[in-house]
Amino acid sequence: MKYYVSGALQGSDNLKEARAVYERAGKAIQTAGAMAYVPHTNTDPETNVSLDSHSVFRTDLDEIKKADALVVFLNEPSLGVGAEIAIALSMGKQLLPVVFSGKPYSRFVGGMLEAHGVSVQQYKTVSELEDIIAKHVSDHLAGDESQNLCNAV
Repeated sequence: MKYYVSGALQGSDNLKEARAVYERAGKAIQTAGAMAYVPHTNTDPETNVSLDSHSVFRTDLDEIKKADALVVFLNEPSLGVGAEIAIALSMGKQLLPVVFSGKPYSRFVGGMLEAHGVSVQQYKTVSELEDIIAKHVSDHLAGDESQNLCNAV
């Protein structure tokens, strides 16, 4: 089981803080028993300045293809995150969209998620976010386990 962590980078108001939250999400995924790909560890706009747009796109698209699910942060507007959501939905990937409690996010993205039966989860602390992620991963792993049992019969 592999998760892709999607969140604003280039347009982030506080890139250092955003990176830290995305990394904590990645660790929560791993602690819950799945693998995590956190894009900025490979394609960060500040630490990997030499990467061209095509390289970033290909790398991240390949990782979305390999992922079973995405944790999607809606805390800040991001064209990239919106594109990743649309791509993931078109591929039938599971999504866990999260937003800091009370923070507004794109109504279009909200409508797109609702149209696909996906609910946005709100969190008040990073600890609460980690619990939400752990539950999603656990439920997702349990679903895969029961699917494997059905296939074995």
